[in-house]
Amino acid sequence: MQNCGQLSDAVLDFQSELLKVEFEGRAVLGAFFHMRRVFGNRYYLSFYRLRAWLENQFLIRCSGGEEEMTIPLDGRFRSLEQIERRARHLFFEHHLQIEDPSDVRLDFLFNAEAAEVLNR
Repeated sequence: MQNCGQLSDAVLDFQSELLKVEFEGRAVLGAFFHMRRVFGNRYYLSFYRLRAWLENQFLIRCSGGEEEMTIPLDGRFRSLEQIERRARHLFFEHHLQIEDPSDVRLDFLFNAEAAEVLNR
C-alpha cells in the first residue's frame, strides 16, 4: 500500500499538469495514469468518472506523411503507452504509405483544440 505522501504527490502532479498555461495533453494523461497506478483499485468509481471526463476532453491527432486522422481517446487502457500503440496502429492500418507504426506522429488535443477539429 502506498503512503499518504505518495498519494498526495500523485494527485498534485495531475492537478499541476491540468493547470499549466502551456498545456501538454500527453503530460496530463501520463500524470493520470501514474495517479491511477499509485491509488490502485482503492477509488475505482472516482477513477472511472475521471477517465470518462478525460475521454470527453481529448482527441488524438495522428499524422504521417501528408495524411492525418483524428481518433477519440480510449481510456480503457492502463497506460499512456498502450493508448499510443493503439493510435499508431489504427493510423498505420488506414494509411499504407507509412512504412512503420513508429513513424506516426501523435498529438493529444484537449477540449478547445478537440472542439475545433470536430467542427471542421
